[in-house]
Amino acid sequence: MAHQRGRYYYRSRREGGRVVTDYLGAGMFGQLAAEIDEAERAERSEKRRGCRQEIEFDARLDENVRVATDAIKAFTDAVLLCSGHHTHKGQWRKIRG
Repeated sequence: MAHQRGRYYYRSRREGGRVVTDYLGAGMFGQLAAEIDEAERAERSEKRRGCRQEIEFDARLDENVRVATDAIKAFTDAVLLCSGHHTHKGQWRKIRG
């Protein structure tokens, strides 16, 4: 995280278990460093938003595939039952008769 102390610009970062603060400058250089940090922060935020949207899309797609799979299985079971089959130990078999 970056912040200003008066006219001076500092950036804090985590190094191991400690927080280390770096002095980046004052005046125009400090302002430029602050703008660069803000642009990088906005870019990371946009990437995270894109990843969240992808995850949500994938979850919706998985749900649609699950619903379609359940419908196909139910239809297949109905067709096999109507055509004279039964299940035996998880396998469909023709009823002897």
